[in-house]
Order: sequence, then structure tokens, then C-alpha cells
Amino acid sequence: MMNKTMLIQILLSTIFIYVFFGIFLYLRQGSIVYYPDDQDFNSCSSFTDYQKLNSNGTRFYFLEQSKDLIVFYHGNAGSTCNRSFLKKLFEPSGKSIIFVEYAGYSNDQQAPTKKLILQDVVNIKNFVGQKKFNNITVIGSSVGSGAASYHTYIDQVDNLLLLSSFSKMSRIAQSLYPIYPTSLLLKENYDNIKWLKNYNNDILLIHGINDQVIPIRFGQELYDSLSNQNKEFMAIPDTGHNNLLTRPEVTDKISEFIK
Repeated sequence: MMNKTMLIQILLSTIFIYVFFGIFLYLRQGSIVYYPDDQDFNSCSSFTDYQKLNSNGTRFYFLEQSKDLIVFYHGNAGSTCNRSFLKKLFEPSGKSIIFVEYAGYSNDQQAPTKKLILQDVVNIKNFVGQKKFNNITVIGSSVGSGAASYHTYIDQVDNLLLLSSFSKMSRIAQSLYPIYPTSLLLKENYDNIKWLKNYNNDILLIHGINDQVIPIRFGQELYDSLSNQNKEFMAIPDTGHNNLLTRPEVTDKISEFIK
């Protein structure tokens, strides 16, 4: 039978491990959330037909086709250059297109953070305002659904499409680390429920039922929180996180939505 001294030692060791790992998660959360690659923004050959612009430090690829606009915010891995396959999906709409690159991505020397990415959204919003577009469709994928939701929070958006989205980043973190108060520890807490609380225009959420990165229940939570009547949730069977855009029913639905 354990004596009192041994029990105290076990308790103190457990507390030390708990606190140490909590500090590690707090300090390293940026490297857990973001996975940029070293693709150089200016040398991306897939966007040679787009303008490569920089507005107040925010870089983006821009194709001007009309006074209607699509703004795309990508996920947490890779770079905007990796999403060039979406050009063939967006361009037939005849709308102008912005593919946003984040601070800390594509050979940017900063470390990506929520604060910097939300500033990217502000810079894009200001650029869009200067161009005076008539109709704005914002699209966000994965972590980019946070950027897209924030865009609707600070600007008038006519249509919003979210792929593999979530309610709050803290809800995902809590499911991964249930013994920690992630809502208090998480600096990178994108709160899509808050940002979409007053959004009343068209919104479409598409999610893979087998998504293991952002389980579909978090997308469903966001959908259920929306009070407007112009909402739709599309759950795709036999589909995970990284192959959502390979499904023809998804690309067909996106094409229909952005028209």
C-alpha cells in the first residue's frame, strides 16, 4: 500500500507534467495551427496571368474580370499557390477573383498568427472598398473559414461559402486536449459564431462526413448557431478533409453558388 509521501510525490509529478505540457501547448500553438510552406509568392508560375499585388503588406493574386468579386481564403497548410486548381472553378463565373496569401506564408519572414491574418482580412476589405465592386462573394476553407467569417463581420458581403468550417477554434482544441481550459489558453481562437451572428445574406457550408481534421460536428455547430433563413448545409458522404474539392457534387454546387 502506498504511503503518504509516495502519494504526494505522484501528485506533484502529475501537476508538474500537466503545467509543463500546458505551457508547451500555449507557447507552441502557432506551429500546431499553421503549416506554411516555402513557396515564393512572386515566383508562383500558376498565377502568371494574375496581378501579384501587395496592399499594406498583404499579398494576393488578382484577376479583374467584372465588377462582381470572389475573395478566397485558403486553409492552414501550404500556400495560395497550391490552390491554383480553383482558378478553373472560379473563372467561368466571369467575376473578378482575389486569392489571398497570409502573413507568414509564401516566404514571408513573419510567423503566422491570428492577429496578422485578421489584419490581412482588413487590408483586403480596404482594397475591395477602393475598387467599388457591386457584388462580393467570400469563400473560406478550413482555417480560412475564420478569415472569411471575419471578412463578413467587418464588411458588407453578399454571399458566403465555407468549406470544412467550425464554430470556434477553441471547441476543436478542447476536443483534442480536454483536460485544459483551451478557451483561456488559445490565442489563435477564431470565433466564427461571433463573427456570423448578424450575417443575414446567403451562406453555404460544405463538409465531408469523414473529416478527421475538423470533424463535421463543428461545422454543424456553426450552422445551428446561424439565425438567418438564407443558410444551407451540405454534408458529403465518404469524404474527408483533404479530398472535399475533388468531389464532383461539391464543385458543381460551388459553381452554382458563385453564379
